[in-house]
Amino acid sequence: MTTKTNILLVDDHAIVREGLSSLIEQHQGFLVSAQAESVENALALLQRQTFDIAIVDLSLNKQNGLDLVKDITRQYPETRVLVFSMHPEEIYAERALRAGAKGYLMKSESPETLLVAINKLLDGMVYLSDRMTKMLLGNAMASGKQRTATSFGVQALSDRELEIFTLVGKGHPSKEIALRLRLSVKTVDAVRQNIKNKLGFQCASELVKFAIEYANSL
Repeated sequence: MTTKTNILLVDDHAIVREGLSSLIEQHQGFLVSAQAESVENALALLQRQTFDIAIVDLSLNKQNGLDLVKDITRQYPETRVLVFSMHPEEIYAERALRAGAKGYLMKSESPETLLVAINKLLDGMVYLSDRMTKMLLGNAMASGKQRTATSFGVQALSDRELEIFTLVGKGHPSKEIALRLRLSVKTVDAVRQNIKNKLGFQCASELVKFAIEYANSL
């Protein structure tokens, strides 16, 4: 009897999980053996069962999928992580790879591309779109100074800065962000100042306006 590839789906939308499960299991060698809607659910499942592949969304209600990617990579290195997200790859793909993911796939891609990505991970390779691969190669060839100079907008932000920037764009004040991320308000305000400086804004209102535009584009 042929052993099937065990796959864990992590997405906070049940309809997305069910759709993905149906699509993936059209391939005879794949089995979606568990689904999770949160970081805690996913980690609990990983403690009880071994998975070959974990397909993880970056937005898990009020949680950061990148943190889950890091946890899986550190605690369950035998599980290969494919990030499957609506967030733009030019901003998030490299961050996901740094966190330990073996691939990044936009939700706008075709169903066939998802199966290609899974097979690449199973073959020990990394999956990125052709466009993203060329972008990363270009970044690698550039010097640090050139890369900083050519970084566009939010690409220049750290993971924590990007998380706080996105929450600002969703209308959360510093106090709410601090509670959500378990930080002090002083720390959040300091990060907001760093973001403002990195993005070249002169005042906080300009930063908030840009953050709202960015959050609405996701």
